Amino acid sequence: MGSNKTVLPENKFSGEEDIREFLRDFEIFVAVKEWSDYKKEFNARNRKDGETLHSYLSDLRLSYERAYSLPIVDPLPVDANADRKIEHAQQERALVFYNRRKDEDILCQFVNGLGKELREVLIRQDDLLKKSVESVLKQISTLEEEQGVTRKISAAQRAGKLQSHVDGAQNVEEVAHQQPSLENKLD
Repeated sequence: MGSNKTVLPENKFSGEEDIREFLRDFEIFVAVKEWSDYKKEFNARNRKDGETLHSYLSDLRLSYERAYSLPIVDPLPVDANADRKIEHAQQERALVFYNRRKDEDILCQFVNGLGKELREVLIRQDDLLKKSVESVLKQISTLEEEQGVTRKISAAQRAGKLQSHVDGAQNVEEVAHQQPSLENKLD
């Protein structure tokens, strides 16, 4: 009892049909294991340092498509009976559900895989799951640009390269608008 060994039946395979059944079962086992690995890959995916948002998002989408199979919608014949029409409608609803779920799952993993600062800003929004990934992508790009400018300004101020007011700017927003001139001064 506590053994992890696979036990085959004592009687040998009796023919070609038994071997085919064994191979079918083995293929199912391998397919399920691969799907499981792909699901783990998707759920563990985080944005790598220096990775662009678009690259990260496209990799997430690819991982999701490998991990979760798209529901099949059979074409509806012209002369379909009522049962076939009901079955077709169910397949279409399953596809709609899959696409909605896919968008939500990708968005959640996209946000979870971001750096701590960006993730915290996005999670505070009540309507985050109602937004499309593309609109969140634009928002993140804007946040990253703002953070990059702020970091450059802070680093320059610590290094003494900038005065507290750059070129007459009265606040951080005005300093951020002067980014091209700041980058020239920082180099």
